[in-house]
Amino acid sequence: MSQLKDQFFVGLQVLIALILMTTFLPNKVLTEMNPHPFFIVILYGALASGPWAGVFTGAISSLLYLCLSFYAVGFSFNSAALSLEGFMEFLKVYPSAYFAPLLFLIVGYVVGETRLSWHRRLQHVNEQMQLSQKEMQESTRSLQKAEEALLELQGRILGQTASMLRLYQMSRNLNALSVEKIFSGVMDVLEDLLQVEQASIYRLDENGRIAQLLLHKGESVLPNLIEQNSLWQRTVSYGKVLSFVDVEQGEGPIYMVPIHVSRHMYAMIVVHRLPRIKVNSDSLKLLSIIADWTGASLERVYSLEPKYLLNGERFDDLFKNTIVSEDEVMV
Repeated sequence: MSQLKDQFFVGLQVLIALILMTTFLPNKVLTEMNPHPFFIVILYGALASGPWAGVFTGAISSLLYLCLSFYAVGFSFNSAALSLEGFMEFLKVYPSAYFAPLLFLIVGYVVGETRLSWHRRLQHVNEQMQLSQKEMQESTRSLQKAEEALLELQGRILGQTASMLRLYQMSRNLNALSVEKIFSGVMDVLEDLLQVEQASIYRLDENGRIAQLLLHKGESVLPNLIEQNSLWQRTVSYGKVLSFVDVEQGEGPIYMVPIHVSRHMYAMIVVHRLPRIKVNSDSLKLLSIIADWTGASLERVYSLEPKYLLNGERFDDLFKNTIVSEDEVMV
């Protein structure tokens, strides 16, 4: 639609220019001047809108030129002059009259076609340039993705290196010869690797009930509230690491990690709160490893004194502690 509108305005401008030329220029100039002034208008029309505008401008110019030539040789516009016999008589008087109109048409078409050809070539070059720019943008995006993947890979390598160092430090903490230091190391590992925000470690009795709060991070939770949770009951029953997805109850701890010593459930790690991104299967596997490692470390401590434990407790009395009061837990 816009192209037709542009061609209409070009045709209108051409007509106005030709009318102004025929009005203000003498007839002698319009019939004898070489090159003819009409070529200016023909070139403008052909260059502005292509071959069809050039042919249209050439046709109008040819018609005006023939009219002016009729007046120049003394012919009048009547039915006899406008007939074929009259036109042939005019050519006998003015034999070169048809050269200029023919040249107007040829120039208009050739220049317009040249303009159209260059326009097509330019459009093809623009399409190739856009295609090259698109390929360049895709290459840039691919390069950015490759750089991001490289940075992520480097981060993973560095993260794995840091994790190995932390695991080494964890192994040193868990190889301590003190129950207090072992559980303190366990809490440090939970904070370091899982960014645990709230957790508790409870000592259990022989019935799988809470006997003592050994250590906690963040706000402590009353033992009776923990034992009423279905996740606690299922963990005590199964004797393995479970998460909140293993029970229908939505509220409560996220993970419960039992610690076994000599095939007895000695303690329970209860993770109440940690970042959402850390709640995944990898964390569950890591907690299982920590539980096994902690149980092995506790057995190593107890194996050094097979008859007695810390604070003078016998191994047979390991699970005979009474449950502490709620006030003691809140300390």
